[in-house]
Amino acid sequence: MKQECTRWLLVPLTLAGIRHEIRLYAIWYDTKRPHMALTGRTPHDVYTARALKPRRLEPRPNWPHRPARCRPGGDRFTLDVSYIEGRKHLPVVELRRAA
Repeated sequence: MKQECTRWLLVPLTLAGIRHEIRLYAIWYDTKRPHMALTGRTPHDVYTARALKPRRLEPRPNWPHRPARCRPGGDRFTLDVSYIEGRKHLPVVELRRAA
């Protein structure tokens, strides 16, 4: 928390402001930030026992092939980056299949 949270923000001068920033960081850390030790899941996913959805981002020769969905050049994706309450040090990154 000391390295990820407090070194990247301007610390508010009021106790209520500091509590609000730490609360935002805790929400981001528990619900949006994937952890390597949890195999890419968030602490909230582990606590609520939600399974990680398997994603296939590249073609594999032994993977079941669906010719109807295949396009020349592969699938297109967009990377969406948003921030919790506009805080640049709390990013929410999502990879979506483009239409």
